[in-house]
Amino acid sequence: MQIEYILEHMRVQVGRQRKEILQLQRAGSGQHRLSFCWGGYWRRPRAFVTSGTVSRKSRAPLRGKLVLIDFWTYTCINWLRTAPYVRAWAEKYKDQGLVVIGVHAPEFAFEKNIDNVRWAVKEMRINYPVAVDNEHTIWRAFRYNYWPALYFIDAQGRLRHHHFGEGSYEQSEKIIQELLAETGAAGIARDPVSVLARGIEAAADWDSLKSRENCLGYDRTQNFASPGRPVLNKLHTYESPARLRLNEWALAGDWTVRSEAAMLTNPMAALPTAFTRAIFILSWARRPRERRCDSAC
Repeated sequence: MQIEYILEHMRVQVGRQRKEILQLQRAGSGQHRLSFCWGGYWRRPRAFVTSGTVSRKSRAPLRGKLVLIDFWTYTCINWLRTAPYVRAWAEKYKDQGLVVIGVHAPEFAFEKNIDNVRWAVKEMRINYPVAVDNEHTIWRAFRYNYWPALYFIDAQGRLRHHHFGEGSYEQSEKIIQELLAETGAAGIARDPVSVLARGIEAAADWDSLKSRENCLGYDRTQNFASPGRPVLNKLHTYESPARLRLNEWALAGDWTVRSEAAMLTNPMAALPTAFTRAIFILSWARRPRERRCDSAC
């Protein structure tokens, strides 16, 4: 994979009103432009977001920098658990030359909503710019297939390491330190970052975890226990069974089940589950929310 080629054309151009443009060249197809703004300034198209003020130093061209690319999508529980570490690295090593760039590559159609992504960046306190890759252009350039994924690119534009999924945080941080040392950076603290992850960012208790990821949409759901199958794209009144076995779920009351989600129609409807632990992605008033449930909800 030509990481040198990709980085050569991922150049940040500083303009007036703190407006930047990221240009990603594609062979034989001209330029693919992603417009973005820093520090809360927005212009169309809204394709690059950040929650805070970005220093002038971090706006410099990427050549000669250690670049950490973080692929994620905001409903992915595996990414949520890695987020505090990436945030901590971005803060700890920014003065030594680390540049972190997030790439939000949505799994579901509703994750393409820029307002949802803006909310997620703010809610998760993401302190580095995030490219909104709704068409998976960057995803395909990296031949990427997993959430989350980290790519470590050295100052010469060479891919030196990658990691898929959770864990190996100390190993990843050591690689950051080694690649920064190669650039001649001074004052690199060798102790690993101290992360106190809470709520949805807390690490999984793998020894007691008995429930796997499930989806409430028609296309990918498992262990649906209400009588009959979900009715696709039509309002339907469901009944809950008298008892749920482990990892089963059901609907009760009026619901509309779509390909990627189940929509509540009547506020008196219910969603009985029998998961050991669950985090539901809920949405109302056009904003997503997470709800964490220990045992059945």
